[in-house]
Amino acid sequence: VLSKIASKEAEVALEHAVPVLAEVMNVMDSHIADLRTQADAKRAAEVLGRIGSKAALEALRELVQGPKAAWYIRVHVTDVLSKIASEEAKVTLQNAVPVLAEGLTNPKAYLVTQADAKRAAEVLGRIGSKAALAALNRIVQEPTVAWHIRVGAAEALGKIRPK
Repeated sequence: VLSKIASKEAEVALEHAVPVLAEVMNVMDSHIADLRTQADAKRAAEVLGRIGSKAALEALRELVQGPKAAWYIRVHVTDVLSKIASEEAKVTLQNAVPVLAEGLTNPKAYLVTQADAKRAAEVLGRIGSKAALAALNRIVQEPTVAWHIRVGAAEALGKIRPK
């Protein structure tokens, strides 16, 4: 609600909410987190993206690059960042390519849901860098990667249009 109010008081309140929202997303293990916790973490990422302040973007960057957040949270955060047109968001996304690709090719990737795999592949496609496209190509061609992950990567590649 506050993120939709255009006032100085709302802006100050949102800045104070940034550390709390970031902490909600520090879910260490997706197998321990219940579905409500996962939904709360995803909503927190979306609110931080809407806040869009330097502190909010820094909190999102730390979640992607730090060791604490579960992989599905990192996927959701990169999805939020891929919709923000700022230089900080672009840099964070470039640095997130290995994190996303590793999560999709990890031997335990069978634990990744189809929705998260598809979202991660879509984000890699939106990033569109040479590294992101190379990661998607590797995922499609790797026979040891789960089929639903390979399909998501192929779909993401199919949506990319030459610039």
